[in-house]
Amino acid sequence: MESSNIMESFASYVSVIVPVYNVETYLVPCIESILCQIYPHFELLLVDDGSTDGSGAICDAVANTDSRIKVIHKPNGGLSDARNHGMRCARGKYITFIDSDDTVTKDFLSILVTKAEEQNADIVQCNFALREEDLHMGTQSELLCDGSEGLRRFLIRDTVYVAACGKLYKRGLFQDVAFPLGRINEDHCTVYKTIYKANKIICIDYALYWHRMRAGSIMHTPFSGKNLELANVADEIRQFLGNEQDTFRQEIDYYEYKIAMILLNALLSSESCKSYPTEKKRLIHTLLSLDGKNPYLSLKDRCINVFLKISPYMYGQSIRHYRKVTSHGA
Repeated sequence: MESSNIMESFASYVSVIVPVYNVETYLVPCIESILCQIYPHFELLLVDDGSTDGSGAICDAVANTDSRIKVIHKPNGGLSDARNHGMRCARGKYITFIDSDDTVTKDFLSILVTKAEEQNADIVQCNFALREEDLHMGTQSELLCDGSEGLRRFLIRDTVYVAACGKLYKRGLFQDVAFPLGRINEDHCTVYKTIYKANKIICIDYALYWHRMRAGSIMHTPFSGKNLELANVADEIRQFLGNEQDTFRQEIDYYEYKIAMILLNALLSSESCKSYPTEKKRLIHTLLSLDGKNPYLSLKDRCINVFLKISPYMYGQSIRHYRKVTSHGA
């Protein structure tokens, strides 16, 4: 069937975008989980981002077996560049992103598209499973909110997740929105924009997406100056909101606090900690300067702040000890 006829026949057509880079060990299970979807009206865009292993050949091989697959080979440009390239080639009413080492349940698209169509939702989000056996776990309860409430929940880390994956988006949300090139915190820099633009968001407490925990996250790779770019996102959000930023002041301040906590703990756990004395002081200052009246501060947050104020050195020692113990499986 010609692509134009497909689009006319299936108003709920989905573009599934999978960036691929040196993941030959995990790629086939990912692709298979997509091709076995019970919802059939989708295209699978495999964006080979200059892989140097067998990933590109795997993409070409599977494309010969299923007409829904389109392979895009491009020079290496990073995850953001691959996603952006996929979006430029996408034809669907909806877009979803799946990382090439992850898998989804066979009803992933069916459930998300049905919810989107029933409620005319701009974004539908499912839960993640960190173990395969936890897929299809959850209460199946739903949160329905608009973009403003969605942004609040995003900022305070409540229900609306920062991850670009595990969501179905109306493609129009990405008009004038792209993932930033050269950043390692691309989801933090991008997803909040689509959330704020959305008129209706549905979050389903049901795990349909299996996220493999591999080396590569901020807590599992050597700390570098690139990690610290994440500390700038709160100011980027303020700039994006412009005159509306005061409406979300307490939420943005709390978001900035939690990001500073993540970065500080990662830095203190790193062997390169001594190389970033100024950055460490800046992160501690951010944590201690949050208004104590902020309604989102938990008792744990307040206790950590007291600990930091009394002895930053002892706090650092406790973090390093905790990381050492947990890394040995204790």
